[in-house]
Amino acid sequence: MMTAEALISRLPDLLAIPRFAEMRERTRRLCGRSGVEVRVVGEDREGEPIEMVSLGDGPASVLLIGAPHPNEPIGCIGIEWLIEQFASDAGLLRATGCRWHFIKAIEPYALKQNEGWFMRPEVAPYLQHFYRPAFSMQAEYSFPPAGDASWQPVPENEAYQQALRLARPDLLASLHNAEGSGAFYFISRDDEALARRLSAQALARGLPLNLLGEEAPDVREAPLAPGVFLLLDEVCDPALPRELPGLSVTAWLAEQGAQMGPRPLFLVPEVPLFLDRSTGVFASMEAGLDSVAAMALDGPLGALLGEPLDAMAPSATPVELYYVDAIREAVPLSRKLLAELPALKTRARPEHFEAQLRAQVLLALRPLAMARRVAAMRASRTELGALAGRAGAIEQACARELAAALQSPLLRDAFQPVPLRTAVAMQLEAVLATAETVAGLK
Repeated sequence: MMTAEALISRLPDLLAIPRFAEMRERTRRLCGRSGVEVRVVGEDREGEPIEMVSLGDGPASVLLIGAPHPNEPIGCIGIEWLIEQFASDAGLLRATGCRWHFIKAIEPYALKQNEGWFMRPEVAPYLQHFYRPAFSMQAEYSFPPAGDASWQPVPENEAYQQALRLARPDLLASLHNAEGSGAFYFISRDDEALARRLSAQALARGLPLNLLGEEAPDVREAPLAPGVFLLLDEVCDPALPRELPGLSVTAWLAEQGAQMGPRPLFLVPEVPLFLDRSTGVFASMEAGLDSVAAMALDGPLGALLGEPLDAMAPSATPVELYYVDAIREAVPLSRKLLAELPALKTRARPEHFEAQLRAQVLLALRPLAMARRVAAMRASRTELGALAGRAGAIEQACARELAAALQSPLLRDAFQPVPLRTAVAMQLEAVLATAETVAGLK
């Protein structure tokens, strides 16, 4: 029986992030291959089919979701590669004891908005071609709340629901990747042996662990091992206000109960896209906080809170409105996370906190990056007349702020790309280790 380590040793040294059209073509070529099933589980908002590829007949069911956030495409590489390994080696597939289901990208329209940086995954191109939709448009966070008959799931979420109904997974792996601050994981089951294994795998790949979790960990996260957090049950009290417009996938599965069968083990392997290689340190934590706040709040975020963003709405195309809605949500979210940083520093070691501060700058630059892009779209529309001219001025202003941020001591030369092979290997090791765990319980 081939070990996960031996399988991953087959990974090519040179990997590339695939565009959606490339993944769609590879899926087309899978149709008709023995043992491979391709089903359309839905469409995205632009009518692009969302397909699920299934292989194997083991007793355990595994569902992998690629690009759950469209700026996080590392999982697309691993999914494409793993499908080809399983489709070409029936013995390998059978030895896993699983039936595997893959959705290469759950939000095709949004993934396409990020493709401009795929060939050059560095900080500057990444920010120049960044897009991430508002939570209400995200497939993984827009599940229908119980008892809300008026709720209209977005098309991508309907596809996600259908995939869950068809796959009935014992393991649901959502292949996220973080921007920086090291590798970390979420699992939804208190399994310390698995947690220790995941933690050790990242370190063995030379990846530092993010010991703090998300940008500002909330009360749902508890560490099981260094860099591995238990995702606790989400209690959905209808009498209390929800932080998100809809439910997360884990909250929805909890509400579904027996209708969906036993709840799957949920895995999120957050592999970093960039690593903070900065050797410089802040004079103090307080100085670091002041530097980030001045850069993020007084500069880019402040510039987006007034008339410039309002100027984007008149005569906007659907794609432009995607960006406007995302920016309107991203600005207060960035402010909220930045406001929580002082509390975070009281329980973090200085070197970990400083890396988190730099990661917060990338987060705070998202609205600025998206504002530049939507302004460029509008500036190219000559039929808008004076509005196009105004958009052009906004684009130039955003471009200047973005260039200045990239040259600041906080970011310049700090974030370096993680080799794609390292990132993909880490995610695949996490998936295979967790699949082995669920298969062993069958």
